[in-house]
Amino acid sequence: MNIRQIDQTSVENAIKHLQRTPGKPHQTIRPLSKNSGMSECFLRSLLKQGLLPGFYVGNRFYVDVPRFEAYLDALANGGKGNDNH
Repeated sequence: MNIRQIDQTSVENAIKHLQRTPGKPHQTIRPLSKNSGMSECFLRSLLKQGLLPGFYVGNRFYVDVPRFEAYLDALANGGKGNDNH
């Protein structure tokens, strides 16, 4: 499954959940999964597709949550998101 295959409701729910976790601009996959309501498997597939903005520290990937939120918001508003990450 890729980001364009998730439904509008899932994107909107993920945005709502992420907005409830202020002060955490970078999260690893597991906490992001808990905070967004998206599965770890789905988030990891986005990482493999190059759709998660962020960076590696060692072997751990940290997602840039504000940029990911903006990407999801663009998808929720009918856009294709911002591929500049």
